[in-house]
Amino acid sequence: MAVEALAASTFSGNGNGGFVGAPLMHNLGLAAELTFKTLLLQNGFGLKSLRKFGHDLLLNYNATAPFLDQTAFEAQIVKEAQKHQPDQPIFDRRTSFTEELKTLNVSYYENSERDGHRFLTRYPDLTKTRPICHTAIIHHGLVLILDNKIVQTQ
Repeated sequence: MAVEALAASTFSGNGNGGFVGAPLMHNLGLAAELTFKTLLLQNGFGLKSLRKFGHDLLLNYNATAPFLDQTAFEAQIVKEAQKHQPDQPIFDRRTSFTEELKTLNVSYYENSERDGHRFLTRYPDLTKTRPICHTAIIHHGLVLILDNKIVQTQ
């Protein structure tokens, strides 16, 4: 994915690669948020309910629990990732969609009351380093949801 390619490159830019990776992380956050909200709408949630979740990726994802078997989903993602990128040792049981989503949420989620910053991926503070999530894990999870290949809860 583009973020991993940038991280591995020798790009120097302005001395801080965060400015380059930030728009990519922001778009990944948008894709995740809209994917979860689409899944919620398809399963009976109303727009009023969705607004309560705001841009918090974890709130949106956790709301899918009644109809998405999240444990099976995590296992599905690892299988899918290993199928497409078998040489990547990162795809193992220690890396989970939820943990990577938490990492992405740190810089994507607008919570100015928490840290005084808004949309950190859109307007990065170049003096600080923020964790970058393993984008392939998020990507494979979103593709599974969008392709309707998820395990439904009974």
